[in-house]
This record gives sequence, structure tokens and C-alpha cells, in this order.
Amino acid sequence: MKGKTLQETAYHEIKNKIIRGDFLESGFTSQNQLAAELGISRTPIMTALQRLQNEGFVKIISNHGIQIIGLNVHELEEMYEMRLALETFIIPKIVTLVTAEQIEILEEIIQEQKKCVEHNDIIQFLKLDSAFHLQLTEVYGNSLFIQTLTNIRERLFSNPYYFRRKEYQISRYIKEHEQILEAIKSKDISQAIKELETHIVNG
Repeated sequence: MKGKTLQETAYHEIKNKIIRGDFLESGFTSQNQLAAELGISRTPIMTALQRLQNEGFVKIISNHGIQIIGLNVHELEEMYEMRLALETFIIPKIVTLVTAEQIEILEEIIQEQKKCVEHNDIIQFLKLDSAFHLQLTEVYGNSLFIQTLTNIRERLFSNPYYFRRKEYQISRYIKEHEQILEAIKSKDISQAIKELETHIVNG
């Protein structure tokens, strides 16, 4: 296996462990511990950790280990405020520009989310949740919006509270996605904004 592949594997595996709240009790891990758990050598592990540190998920503390960086209440509120402002702002243009093909993609994402509920796959559900919202953003077509919302959602993913909150409400989120999409298909801008606001405020 190539080094790059090992680094990518380590990156995604560690991020998934953070999302699941595996480090919630201690708030710390170590390079050696991760290498042993993942069966990957220390060099790719460290490269992955440096990437996660740059993204704000962890802090590498010399001679102490790896601290998992969560979000405090104020930071969570700011994240949701940003999501609300950005995602509702682009709805009018989405309603105008969305194509039948893009609607089909959104419908497929919802169907895949339903399968996740059946298999109790919360990690994949969250990835599809992001895919749904990012697909809407791609309709808008602004690369800066896409990158900003991607960064926000990835930081939310790192917060164990966000993960646990989603875990117990996934069926409701699917229904809300369906309502958002139905309003978009009906070209009802005000209803689409209302449904999206409700969805984001609900968490």
C-alpha cells in the first residue's frame, strides 16, 4: 500500500473515531495508541494528525500526546448561525437554477439515508447529511460558499454532542430533507427557506 493511501486511511479513520466520540472520556490519545489500534505505522499517523491539527480537530502536545479539540457552546452557536445565514441566503437562486438531474441526486441521497437508518449506520448517515446540503450549495455554484460550508460541517462533525444529537433524531432529519426538497421542486422560495430554517435550528 502506498504511503499516500496509508496517510489518507489514517486521516479518515482518526476523524471517524473523533466523530464517534471514542476519545470523549479522556479527551486524549497518542500516536502510539493510534498506530496500534489502526495497524498503521507512526509516520502516516503523524502526517494525518498534523492535517487534523491544521483543521482544528486535534492539538499535538509535545511529550503529552494528542488532545481532541471539541467545540464549546459559544462556538456551536456561531457555527449554526453561519449555517443559517449562508444556506437560507442561497435558496432563492437554488430554486431558480436547480435541474431535474440535481433533484434526482438529492432524492437518491435521501433514499440512501433511509438505508442508513435501517442499518443503524450513523457515520454514513452524517456523511449523507453533509452531501445533501453540499449538493444544494453546488446548485448555487459559488466555490467559496461550498468550501466555507464544508469547513463548518467538518468542525461540527468533530463535536461529540453533535454526533449524539444526530444519532437520536435521524428519522426526523430525513423527513425535514424531504420537506425542503419538496418546497424546492414546487418552486416555493418562502416555504423552502422556512423548512430549511426549521431543519438547521433543530440541529
